[in-house]
Amino acid sequence: MNIATNIGMQATDVDYDRGGFNASSEGITSLLGWHLDMVSITSSNAIDFVEAGRLKIRGVTTAEWQEVYLT
Repeated sequence: MNIATNIGMQATDVDYDRGGFNASSEGITSLLGWHLDMVSITSSNAIDFVEAGRLKIRGVTTAEWQEVYLT
């Protein structure tokens, strides 16, 4: 299980259904196709979709702040 997903589950007391993907692109494709409600990926993989208005970042799990778009 992804650490970020585990943190989200603990913080919200919600148990997510988890799927396994070999690459972030598979998760993004499934998310954009409405097959998933959330996906845990790096901000660098999401930023083009965020700038295009197709994704929203709802949480960041990093020790140091990075330049990301929170909407």
